Amino acid sequence: MKTSKSLVLIVLLVLNLQVMILFAPQKTEAREMMGGNDFCAKVQSLSRDNADKLGKNRKIHSRKEMHMTAKDDELSKSRDQYSKKFNKHIDELNKKYTSASQRQAIQKFSQTVQSAIELRRTTIDAARADFRSSLSGASIEHREQIDAAETEFINKVNEAFAAAKNDCANGQSSEQAKADFMTRLNQVKADYAKAKSEINDTKVIDGSAKVRDDKIKAAYEQFKSTLDSAKSELENSLNAG
Repeated sequence: MKTSKSLVLIVLLVLNLQVMILFAPQKTEAREMMGGNDFCAKVQSLSRDNADKLGKNRKIHSRKEMHMTAKDDELSKSRDQYSKKFNKHIDELNKKYTSASQRQAIQKFSQTVQSAIELRRTTIDAARADFRSSLSGASIEHREQIDAAETEFINKVNEAFAAAKNDCANGQSSEQAKADFMTRLNQVKADYAKAKSEINDTKVIDGSAKVRDDKIKAAYEQFKSTLDSAKSELENSLNAG
């Protein structure tokens, strides 16, 4: 569940940054326009500069799928340590118990546990791989939705400038043209915020994470059951001599 929560936080931070980057030019220009009655005199240069400013400020964030390299390394080291510890334990048993029946029981125990370890690893690796595949699919869909919302925002901003230019060309006063422009711009910002709020892939991620976690939990429980049974059988065999 930590992975899905981390991803959600990253997505929210990226989206908030994009809003700040995209809206910053318009806020500055709006303040300039509100300072006087020369809106129509300025709108020509503002509309020409707008697309360029948006293009420069619209940074392309690489939304990388969450790589789990560190987790993989940690898991690999943990498995190696467990194998070494287990093999050392088997060596110590063989030194302590030397009869043929005891050695046979130790060998059986070792094979049983090794098979259980391999099954646990295979199950866990498959669960983690399935989760990554699901995460990748959700990430691609999320990217497409974000790109569509950003493109719509830029188009609507340009339309607002074009409408203001047309109003001024048709003789509308600077004060009225400015008021209409701000109304359009505020609506564009509200529409973008709404579109952003509707982009949500956390349900997919959380659902996939739960499936993964349930499979991993079941794998550990099955391993523990097999290990406990094998240990009990080994103890009985060693005590019997």
